[in-house]
Amino acid sequence: MIVGCNNTTIPNSVITIGNNAFWSRWGLTSVTIPESVTNIGERAFEGCTGLTSLTIPSSVTSIGEAAFSNCSGLTSLTIPSSVTSIGDGAFSGSSRSLTSISVAEGNSIYDSRDNCNAIIETSTNALIVGCNNTIIPSNVTSICASAFLGCSGLTSLDIPNSVTSISEKAFMGCSGLTSIIIPNSVTSIDDLAFWNCSSLTSVTIPNSVTSIGKQVFSGCSSLTSVISEIETPFVIDYYTFFDFLFKSNCILTVPQGTKDAYIAAGWTTEFFKGGIVEDVPTPATVSVTLGSLGVATFCSEYDLDFSEVEGVKAYIVSAFTPSTAQVTLTRMMDVPGNTGLVLLGDKGTYNIPISTSGTIVSNLLRGVTTATTLNKVDGNYTNYILANGDNDLGFYAVSNGSTLAAGKAYLPLPTTSLPALTKTRSISFVLEDGNTFTGIEPIQTLRKDGLYYNLNGLRVEHPTKGIYIKDGKKVLFM
Repeated sequence: MIVGCNNTTIPNSVITIGNNAFWSRWGLTSVTIPESVTNIGERAFEGCTGLTSLTIPSSVTSIGEAAFSNCSGLTSLTIPSSVTSIGDGAFSGSSRSLTSISVAEGNSIYDSRDNCNAIIETSTNALIVGCNNTIIPSNVTSICASAFLGCSGLTSLDIPNSVTSISEKAFMGCSGLTSIIIPNSVTSIDDLAFWNCSSLTSVTIPNSVTSIGKQVFSGCSSLTSVISEIETPFVIDYYTFFDFLFKSNCILTVPQGTKDAYIAAGWTTEFFKGGIVEDVPTPATVSVTLGSLGVATFCSEYDLDFSEVEGVKAYIVSAFTPSTAQVTLTRMMDVPGNTGLVLLGDKGTYNIPISTSGTIVSNLLRGVTTATTLNKVDGNYTNYILANGDNDLGFYAVSNGSTLAAGKAYLPLPTTSLPALTKTRSISFVLEDGNTFTGIEPIQTLRKDGLYYNLNGLRVEHPTKGIYIKDGKKVLFM
């Protein structure tokens, strides 16, 4: 068959549906391909936008290049076991409405393993056709040209770290795609790979990438952040980020110390008008030092994990009791960033591991990560800081214009709830388990018959300066 129309009935003697036979017959809504057909030619049904269902008979062995391209009404597709050849872009553009793709069992060339809703070339593990519901299997090594072209219903996709290449036009026209993870296994991203992904707001290019083609991100009108992890930037083609010439707010983030190398390689502010900034890597730990008192306030911008740290414990202020002028300290293990803390422990420096599991808590303390000026009264609150003052260790009202150092915390309390005695005394504190961290008694010499313990409950034979427990009380060695 060399030419068909909207009302064609294909005779069961036809062996081949020729190139362009039904090209752009947008009025064609259904077609029955008889069991006699073994070959569907190039662009045979390209542009048949009204075609809503398709059955490929088990007699077909080859499907030509772009054979069903832009058949945007198709919702499901089954490749029979007889098919041994599928041309480039055979279903490109049709995938915008496809939600189900399967390859019949017994096909020796292609498969849709793990119910992935995709066509995979078995011998090469290359994904050649995807759809809106594709889940890329963990052993796929490449995403072929036009594999997801036009998948406007695809909103997010995880690419497994087995994939090494993303071919040209692979995600072209995926206008609903808002996020995508490119793993640190991909080495090449070819021309127009993400062209017109108009909902994509940010993308991270991993360090493994060694080449990026032309106009890869053209038409990505919502893209405001490109994060490149490439440590040794390579020269890019002028047209790689060409569309960015007309964007005013996209920011390029690069590894620390590489900004000049990126500019020299053509990654310039001509394209990234939002600026080029260097990323400061997140440390593995945060250091904190306790002095001889073994007590300090603390605040970190990072989530922290105190669960395995020996010698120091972290507490929040969970409650305030006006009648006793005391606050209650509750111990924390996983601490969210920017949380004000009271640290209790032995004198020394501790490296606290960075965590990602900090849980937001109700806390009366306020932490600061930059030096902050405090006044005694701020609106309806009176501000207190931890100090070893005239009435022993506790929270004392600050003086107007005091500067609280970065990485510390202060205690704002409602002024109307403060008892009269706080005008002359400090706010003391107790641990949640009822042990009082007050009544600190300065002593100069060690009683020979006394037993002393550090704050972790370990006996200390010869205490030096610091806080220890004796007879159920905390004592301070000066």
